[in-house]
Amino acid sequence: MAVTRTQVETLLIRRAGKRMAFVEFSKEISGSNPDLSDPISFALLAMSITPADITTPTDADLATVTNEQIGELLDRAELRLLQNILGNMDAVSLSVDGRSESYGQITVSLEQAITRLQAKVDADYAGAGNTLTGGLIIQNFTSKGDDVVLL
Repeated sequence: MAVTRTQVETLLIRRAGKRMAFVEFSKEISGSNPDLSDPISFALLAMSITPADITTPTDADLATVTNEQIGELLDRAELRLLQNILGNMDAVSLSVDGRSESYGQITVSLEQAITRLQAKVDADYAGAGNTLTGGLIIQNFTSKGDDVVLL
């Protein structure tokens, strides 16, 4: 079963819809929601899938995602979406005439959610493919006895 852009948008909005609304991101499920294009493209690129147009990934771009990769796609897209929401967060805490609104707590909560999801992505999908591996360098030269040694 190939996943569609509309399905991905639906699930991302279910995961982060309230936070999207707080920063006035569109929660429209149209298959072309501009606020979800970057997260979907970012997830595809992190999975080594290059969309034809990174500004508007399509169903054809998502067709290469296997059933085993759908969870990874959604987690990576949600992570980027939360990062985008944090980047658009402009609410501050305020107090007026004995009434206070602590919007700063939303930012702290969002940062914690991003940290947790980043750790999950790193653990489940080996980060962005940046894993440390061992290797060997062979220089293939030998000393011939007439080499000059500089001191």
